[in-house]
Amino acid sequence: MGELPEDLGATAIKHFLDVFITPEVERRQAAGVLPRPVELRAAQIICHGDGRPNGIRLNQEVRAVAGMRLKHGVSKVRGEAVFEHELDGLYDIRLPDAEDPNCGHATILRLGRGWTLAFDFVYNKAIIRDHLAAAEQFLSASRHALADGHMAAFVENLFAAAELAAASWLLRLPNNPVRPRRGSHGTIRALYNRHTHLGNVPKEHARTLNRLDALRPAARYRKAPLALESTETAQLLQIVTEMVAEAYARIDTGHDSGVGDSGDEEAVGATQGTPPRNRHPP
Repeated sequence: MGELPEDLGATAIKHFLDVFITPEVERRQAAGVLPRPVELRAAQIICHGDGRPNGIRLNQEVRAVAGMRLKHGVSKVRGEAVFEHELDGLYDIRLPDAEDPNCGHATILRLGRGWTLAFDFVYNKAIIRDHLAAAEQFLSASRHALADGHMAAFVENLFAAAELAAASWLLRLPNNPVRPRRGSHGTIRALYNRHTHLGNVPKEHARTLNRLDALRPAARYRKAPLALESTETAQLLQIVTEMVAEAYARIDTGHDSGVGDSGDEEAVGATQGTPPRNRHPP
């Protein structure tokens, strides 16, 4: 195999081929269900956030939808077939709607003499959207409670919105202990604070979650007088609103996704190379 260009797209493609695709190609060849050599034109890694093994798809097994950039002078009407020689590139490659929306993926497609890699490692998108829809309801309830001067209801509803936003951030990650009906208040807060210390979460977001949690005993359980200044209530409301909006943005705009290209047709040689030390069979 020739040397790959020293760019991120080529390096990432080679990594996915070496670590994930090569072992699956060799496993199938050893089982007699894949020819030697194999012409690889597409590969896909389906990643589950709940600990299940990765699924590996090859060639015609790959399922994806993508935007297409046509070459200059080529025009098409909706529904008309598009051929490979008419394409200038692909973008926004994603799993079809029929796929499990809680999965992540890496999809590698050969186009002409090069390769395109698309990945999206935001896990649990459907679960996150459900969490955030509920967070918006609690956020709306907190605004109404504040307008009516019902401070206990304001704190309790705003805490629920903040906690759901924090849980949504954590649910993006694989094998996370925050699961429906499993994540306790303390678990969510501790994990969220840990990511703040790592620089992954804005400090004011974690401070707001911690502050609302500290106010709950007085607000809900009446263990102490509940005293809040109007300036603080406005700030708390603003930051929780930001937390919910940012959580939505992370699943809608692909903060953990991307598309890269390699113009090196020899990248496919990785499917016939030495097996990598770390294997991830399906």
